[in-house]
Amino acid sequence: MRTARVVLLVCGVAVISCGSPMSTPSRDQLSASSSRALDSVVQATGNGKVRIDGELRTFAFTAVRHSNVPPEDFTATGEAQLFTRPFFIAHAEIICMKVMGNQAWIGGIITGHHFCSGTNFMFHVEDNGERNGDPPDMLSLAAVCDAPGPELPLAYCATGSAPYPLPEFPVEEGSIVVHQ
Repeated sequence: MRTARVVLLVCGVAVISCGSPMSTPSRDQLSASSSRALDSVVQATGNGKVRIDGELRTFAFTAVRHSNVPPEDFTATGEAQLFTRPFFIAHAEIICMKVMGNQAWIGGIITGHHFCSGTNFMFHVEDNGERNGDPPDMLSLAAVCDAPGPELPLAYCATGSAPYPLPEFPVEEGSIVVHQ
């Protein structure tokens, strides 16, 4: 819901600056909207490609932790998309995230897949910087379709441990950014 407010605020400002006949919001209204926008911080985002056994996989994700969530609660919001050629395409709603340093453990529920909807979607990322000479960012395989409901992803975010190893691969043509 907070994300929608931020989008509406940005769209509203864009329309006003273009000479729309809409009434201009008061300074108090803009201040209140701006403070709500600052209530959440994007903590992990990324997109790009990884090559696994010669197969190209494309990914994109964003995960947001809200400032009013206690540190022991890993609740997050966001979305993830995975496209594995030639057959697997999944969309997931992010429900949790654990951030430690330059790494994030992210979990969600698949919402767009022909036989896995309602099951887990979990992966790990590592942000290794953007400067020349920095090692590549890393993305793990995604653990998908193991169990229905949020229990498995929530346990993954809390412990950083999947039910089986999730090998990591260097990100090609993309980037991962993790904020604490």
